Amino acid sequence: MKKILFIVLLFLTILVVNSFSFTEGYQGAIWGMSRDEVKKAFPDKKFQEASGNLLFEDIILSDDAIIGFYFLKNQLYNVIIQLREVANIDFPEIKSAGNKFNEVLEILKQKYGTPSRLKNTINMEYIDDDFAIGTGQGSYFAVWKTQESEITLLLTKMTGSKVALMVKYENPYFASLHKKAEKQEAIENKF
Repeated sequence: MKKILFIVLLFLTILVVNSFSFTEGYQGAIWGMSRDEVKKAFPDKKFQEASGNLLFEDIILSDDAIIGFYFLKNQLYNVIIQLREVANIDFPEIKSAGNKFNEVLEILKQKYGTPSRLKNTINMEYIDDDFAIGTGQGSYFAVWKTQESEITLLLTKMTGSKVALMVKYENPYFASLHKKAEKQEAIENKF
């Protein structure tokens, strides 16, 4: 019974979302667009599909980047830009990644204003910031909130020896639906 109720509520929520008119997103892609609509918004890009999501390669601030478009029920809810191989665990490169973080931060400040959160999670006074990021003991991030979007800039250590710089654009409404769907799928997979 609970499963049926959840499915009915999810269906009704999707119907309500379809009636919303979103105006934000990333460049020409607006929240709620289908995969085909996103492809049409970037006619010059060569998309790759991965697990129902779309990716393309681009150059951003003179760096190779991967732009990922993520969908829930064929509706765009999240875009992640990852600058490729910003740094290895080589401290001069991490310093450069920190400089790139500051460069992107200034660009986003010009577009969205002062971030609602700007934080350095390094809490050890005796450790150099570059060393802390390179060893996974801290990161930098900034968050902006607009009417329909949350934008997060993040510099952090990834798995292995890579340090990544990412910008994530997300629609909070769709993101909450995605989390609910993931939880429901996890519950269903247990049985």
